[in-house]
Amino acid sequence: MNAKSLLIPIAAFALSATGVSAFNSDVLKQAGLTQNQISAFEQASELRKKGDVYSARTTLLHAGITLETMESMRTAMLAHKDALRTSIDTAVSSHDFTAFKQAIKNSPLADIVTTQEDFDIFSEAHLLHLEGKYEDAKKLMADLGYEEHTHGNVWKHTI
Repeated sequence: MNAKSLLIPIAAFALSATGVSAFNSDVLKQAGLTQNQISAFEQASELRKKGDVYSARTTLLHAGITLETMESMRTAMLAHKDALRTSIDTAVSSHDFTAFKQAIKNSPLADIVTTQEDFDIFSEAHLLHLEGKYEDAKKLMADLGYEEHTHGNVWKHTI
């Protein structure tokens, strides 16, 4: 199998990634992508959302995205997720809403947990999750307007 054909499933995975700012420019810069490649990912993401997977793939290939680039992105995104989780866990553990807001600033949670009351509910869901009361935690998160299929990766690792 050649490198271009391997790029197809990897690019499809990257383009369908949700959760912690999959296309956060800072993370992509940390992965070593050029501004042109970052723009290509943003464009390819939009093309894929419209159902034009072929053009999305072509856009990535023309920008010089390789398997090595994808692996570098994956490593940078995992590091970013780990740092985000740690920041969120620390803020929740110390019940520090200000630190929590800073930690989630560029994550999907920023649209869900917007007030101290929301943070209190999120913190309660976190504790329920730690106690193994997963359904109760899910209910609280649903009450916040959280949709697991959209934000699952962030929530599953933060509460």
